[in-house]
Amino acid sequence: MNNIEIFPYPNLKISEECIERDVKPNTVTLEADSPNPLDFKKPLMMITKFNNGDTRVLRPGPPVTVDENKYCSVFPNPVHLFFDSSISSLNQSEEIKKNSFPKCAKDKNISLGEVKFLDIDADKTHACYNEFFKHRMTSIIMLSTSVEAFINHSIPNTYPERDKIERYGKFKDKLKDHLPSSLGLTDFWADKGSMFEGIMGLYFLRNDLVHLKANSQDDFEAYYEVVCKMLECNVGHLISVVAQFMNEIQPGFVGFKS
Repeated sequence: MNNIEIFPYPNLKISEECIERDVKPNTVTLEADSPNPLDFKKPLMMITKFNNGDTRVLRPGPPVTVDENKYCSVFPNPVHLFFDSSISSLNQSEEIKKNSFPKCAKDKNISLGEVKFLDIDADKTHACYNEFFKHRMTSIIMLSTSVEAFINHSIPNTYPERDKIERYGKFKDKLKDHLPSSLGLTDFWADKGSMFEGIMGLYFLRNDLVHLKANSQDDFEAYYEVVCKMLECNVGHLISVVAQFMNEIQPGFVGFKS
């Protein structure tokens, strides 16, 4: 599955009039030989003119320290990062399943009935098997995280008790009621039953993976049941459902790379 374009956060077009009137008077120009006046302990803005003629006011993210150097760039939208991480993890899990599993099984050629067994040493687990489940679980958890983060970003600050809803509101209530109501989309879910069920199914699966509790004498039985449910889940389809949902709320929010 193709990854998505990751846009700056925030990504607002500002008129030249606004830039001249409000932005430039509050900016500094960095000269090669002048002392650095920037304080990265607080959020900064930068004016950037691109090759296509667009002028944007963007926000650089906090510097990342590597040895004696520091690096930063325009800060990406966190929702896009969560969403794109889900796609990358799904792709990695599929790569392992289709290419690494057959190769690793062929090396030992051990079977448990009709199932080829990926062999291990004492007190060890199989690296390919581990990596597959690690990436599959990450894909589901990141996709669900992207949905909740998107909802929290999309509910306007003026919505009554917004902060309380964001921190303590139930996911289903935010998805079904608060998000549409805050945007004036009262009939949003009227013809989107399958979309709603898909997102809620994703959320419940994520909860099962993260909040696993034993429901039998053997903890492994509970874990095994959840993992089997994860394997039956069509994660690629859920990614498409989530992208459609986000674009219905904010047209053009998710754009897949060609």
